[in-house]
Amino acid sequence: MKKPSLPQGVYRRIGHGQESFLVSLGRDEKGKQRWKSCKTLAEATTQRELFLHAKQQQGEGLWMVNASQRADAVAALDILKDHPAETLVNAATFYRKNYLSLIRTESVAALVDKYVDEQIDAGMRLNSARDLRCRMGALKERFGSRLITELTAEDMKRWHKELKQQGKGDLSRRHILNRGCSFFKWAIANNYCVRNPLDPVAVKRPRIYRGEIQFFDVEQCEKILEVFTKHGMGNYAVLGLFCGIRPTECQRLQSRNFHIDGDRIVIKVDAKVTKTVWRRVLELERGTPLGDAVWAWLGGNGKLELPEKIVSSEMTWRRRFADIRKEFDFEWVDDGLRHTAATMFFALTRDESKTSALLGHTSCEMLRMHYKGLTTESEAKKFYALRPE
Repeated sequence: MKKPSLPQGVYRRIGHGQESFLVSLGRDEKGKQRWKSCKTLAEATTQRELFLHAKQQQGEGLWMVNASQRADAVAALDILKDHPAETLVNAATFYRKNYLSLIRTESVAALVDKYVDEQIDAGMRLNSARDLRCRMGALKERFGSRLITELTAEDMKRWHKELKQQGKGDLSRRHILNRGCSFFKWAIANNYCVRNPLDPVAVKRPRIYRGEIQFFDVEQCEKILEVFTKHGMGNYAVLGLFCGIRPTECQRLQSRNFHIDGDRIVIKVDAKVTKTVWRRVLELERGTPLGDAVWAWLGGNGKLELPEKIVSSEMTWRRRFADIRKEFDFEWVDDGLRHTAATMFFALTRDESKTSALLGHTSCEMLRMHYKGLTTESEAKKFYALRPE
């Protein structure tokens, strides 16, 4: 008589003249096949049905994992053995979020361009954008073809040494590193990377030892006013030397920023002109040394004689300024006009709050650090006595 067929996963075994049954219970976590021996077919059938029910309850996907995948899972769990609270699901989720999402096709060069463009779109001024492109150009040139996720603090340290070997000064290298640091912060915020290899904690900045503020003495100021006036840039020199208006601010000033209110010249250095978004207003009153000096240079006949723009264009300023500097027998001081205005005004007035207001400082700390005690009241009086011929 033919024996009845067995359910799938149940196998008959005959040994030593006795019949028994083996039930397949799938594979364990190491990929090894599991079996259970039963004495009767009924018992074997029951075990198989229990196994199939459990398989269905846990999900068919679990039983579709092949041997290679199971081996990977075992290896991954071994890596996590020192972190019993973590699971493979947590690890895979973190991997997908913080690594796979960062694999981009853009190079560092492309991201630098995107970063600069975003800063310009956000309202960065033209001169600041040029400076940013220049600083970021060094990073772009060195690592342009690399993916941003590849860069490490060690890469940045080696690059810093290279910049020094190329002759970059301490201040220049500091600016480059700081600009690069801001770029990586932007990249992190936009999910292009998860770490900042130019963090100051990792890559130390050069220490900058700032000497005493440099400014022009009275004789040099007289020469500056004479030469700038000869080249048609007298207004620029007056506003910088007496009012402390920055060079870039002078380039943006227009006649609409000036008006006369009784015995005062009022200069509104608004947000479109200033280095920051804050405006400041200068009121230059007759009867004061500063007011009388500016009145004499800008409105000698009682009316302001100003062109539509104080500086017609940046290219004009650059060309004329290059010619002007050749006529001086002394070294030109960067920001020297503004430094002179601050130094002379405080030496004459001894008023911290008024001097800070003239310069547009939000506190007197900058004044105390840099401008106090650099010259005497007698020199300041000579300075404010300078007049056009």
